[in-house]
Amino acid sequence: MAPLPKFFPNDLVGEILSALPVKSILRFRCVSKYYDNLVSDPTFVKFHLKRSSTRNPHFILMASHISGESPYGSDDEWDVEEAFIPYSLCSLIENPSFAVEVDPYYVVKNNEYGLIGSCNGLICFAGVYITREYYEYWFRLWNPATRKTSPNFGFLRLFHNSPNCTSSIDDGYYKFYFGCDD
Repeated sequence: MAPLPKFFPNDLVGEILSALPVKSILRFRCVSKYYDNLVSDPTFVKFHLKRSSTRNPHFILMASHISGESPYGSDDEWDVEEAFIPYSLCSLIENPSFAVEVDPYYVVKNNEYGLIGSCNGLICFAGVYITREYYEYWFRLWNPATRKTSPNFGFLRLFHNSPNCTSSIDDGYYKFYFGCDD
């Protein structure tokens, strides 16, 4: 990493940037290679997350909109759209009845994939591809702060009534969880 000009100590720059919201920090990536490397560094990211979570704790509300016929007992197509709404706990306590405008970026078609969980600002989804022979599950991470989504990963293929398995997926269902280990 190239050193910063002498008029600002590196520690001070990191301290200042860590106090900014993510959207502002991302703008600094274009300033110089030094800033890009600094704000991309895992140590800085952890420091910023820790600092911002104590200052401004947020959680995400999830609102669902279902259209079409019920999937139970019907062959008709149906749609579920879920919107993830960043909202602070303090705001919810102060104003338990509120209206929000949903940013289209935060809307997810649930018949494409479902929410597994969240940790350190990352949201994990799982999707399933179904054939006559098997179910194929995959996972994807989404960072709402940077608006970036990972490619699909962790493919898991489970066969219907496989003679090599002691359990069949047709006998029940699988549940996935997402967490972190600090």
